[in-house]
Amino acid sequence: MKKILLFFALPFFMISCFSEAFSGEEEDAQCGDGTFVCRQDADGRTDSYLCHYDEDFERENLNLFEKCKEGCNSSTGKCRPWKDPDTNITWSSVADKRTYEEAIEYCENLEEGGYSDWTLPTINVWRTIVKNCPELEPDGECPVRDPDCLDFNCKFFYDGQGKSHDCRCKTKNEEDYYSKLGDSINEYLWSSSPASMIDESSAWRFFNYKNSVSIYPALQDSKQNLRCVR
Repeated sequence: MKKILLFFALPFFMISCFSEAFSGEEEDAQCGDGTFVCRQDADGRTDSYLCHYDEDFERENLNLFEKCKEGCNSSTGKCRPWKDPDTNITWSSVADKRTYEEAIEYCENLEEGGYSDWTLPTINVWRTIVKNCPELEPDGECPVRDPDCLDFNCKFFYDGQGKSHDCRCKTKNEEDYYSKLGDSINEYLWSSSPASMIDESSAWRFFNYKNSVSIYPALQDSKQNLRCVR
């Protein structure tokens, strides 16, 4: 199937809807505003793909692509919730960009996988799905923890030689390298943990991509992706 361009009934806007996460040999999802599409990639893995746009027509907000850890729900198109066997924490599918308050409300109202008791994860919970980055794993040197260390300066720590590091690992370029969830979206995801900065309306966010993982604060009125937990 050739790539499909969606033309919305707006005078001067044309929105291209495609996923750069797939190679040219793989089929593009047919999508529309807020529509999930289940499909299989060239290796037979079931994935979930969401196209959406915001009122400002920001290109980076148009596409959301998520690889499903437990397969895709064919009736909703969303990834099925995944339960981490190490912690018994269940993770929802990825939601599109929202402000901090909207993210909290989204999780409180979410009904997914037959569950309705979802919450936005703390930064501590986010750290439980990190792998191959000892500094950011739950007992790692990164000081950011809720409620013990939420100040902006908590993102820095010193090693045994007195050298300063930030809460980040970026050394590999492999799928699923840093995350048990195997996230393939190149976005930050909200935590519920507030960040103490000059501007107090901030919160910590978690970033995972195939070659990078980090923890960093953001203003609460900015829009980030999110996952919910139960």
